[in-house]
Amino acid sequence: MNHPHQVHHGHKHGHHAHPHKKKKKKIKIFHPKKPWIVAAMIALTIGMGIGENYIESELEPIVALKISQNFQAASFSPSDTTKRGVMRAQYRVSFLSASSVNPLDKDEVEPIKEGIKRVCFWQDDIEEPVYSAEVTEVRLTEDINTGDEFRVEIYVENTGNTTWYGISSGCLDKTMVNLGTTYEQDRASSFFEQGTDTGWVGNNRIKMVEDVVQPGKTATFAFTSIAPEGDTIYREHFGLVAEKITWFDDFEVAVDVAVGEVTEADESVLGFMKTMSGDTASLEGERSFDINLSNQQMSLKVGEDTVYQMTISSGASSTPTPTGTWHVLNKQELRIGGAWPHYRMPYWQGFTSWGHGFHALPYLESDGGVFWSEALTHIGIPVSHGCIRMLPDDAITVYEFSEVGTEIYIHH
Repeated sequence: MNHPHQVHHGHKHGHHAHPHKKKKKKIKIFHPKKPWIVAAMIALTIGMGIGENYIESELEPIVALKISQNFQAASFSPSDTTKRGVMRAQYRVSFLSASSVNPLDKDEVEPIKEGIKRVCFWQDDIEEPVYSAEVTEVRLTEDINTGDEFRVEIYVENTGNTTWYGISSGCLDKTMVNLGTTYEQDRASSFFEQGTDTGWVGNNRIKMVEDVVQPGKTATFAFTSIAPEGDTIYREHFGLVAEKITWFDDFEVAVDVAVGEVTEADESVLGFMKTMSGDTASLEGERSFDINLSNQQMSLKVGEDTVYQMTISSGASSTPTPTGTWHVLNKQELRIGGAWPHYRMPYWQGFTSWGHGFHALPYLESDGGVFWSEALTHIGIPVSHGCIRMLPDDAITVYEFSEVGTEIYIHH
């Protein structure tokens, strides 16, 4: 029987339930607050975001209830909730039991015709192939220590219109679908284990267990490995690839393997490792932001390591975002502009005393989501009045990553 572990929210942040045996020294990951108390109070009083909008002297800054990205989108239009950065896929993560069947122990049952498996003669009657997929569940060994062999199973539904073929099928003229490493793409995985029964077909590929998986059916990708050294959590990102054709769009799965005695600090920083494969114990140093206005990219860093990178929308040429080194001065879950039309700016973080800040896509209370939808199309384009706009999910991540005093470096 598989024991429920957790629900994994795609890219979403969140804590992972790993066993705690004893505490080790926590990584220092926050900036001290004291030097910024005075500056923060001044900024909170003065700044309300240049043009996003401004606070009038007779109005007080308003702190409202947290508005999630899904609620924000759904309140405008059902179609908005499917847009990039608004809704994230969910899948279950569970532990394998001692009696769980190992899918890598598959027996050869497919009939062979003239030395070739029957599935190799199947034909897809489609005009344009669509390669898409959704993760339905991830299963892995529980209580892993250094040197232990462990197994990971990833179950993926074929949501496209094209039949997938596995390497074991031997169908040389068909398109083989494998799980490949990402962040960096095709990087050598720390989980790679040589052997014919490990599930690996190279240090960056995991084969599909089944010979063939038709649209609407579920594929299995499984591998075994030996746990590396250290008390830490290893995260490896994977994507699906139709070999020699394309990587699947909008698909990724993060596999987290807790080894030995992990701490709350490990679990905390793991939630931000969204575009980084590696282990939590190796992340040392202060948290900071690096914003490149030239390519509209914002990086979340721990020490010298970038754990997450996202696309933003900064100030237009006539209302530029100020460059230089800044610090988070104040934070509000929702900031409302004092002047008409009273823009709503979720997950606000001010960084100048005259009103610049980070925030999720701005919206108006009563326009049915028109302004918000327009702002969504501007991600990646510098069009704001000087603030840094982000997709809703990204804004939540950035908000939870920082505290007052966190350093911000903005440059071209």
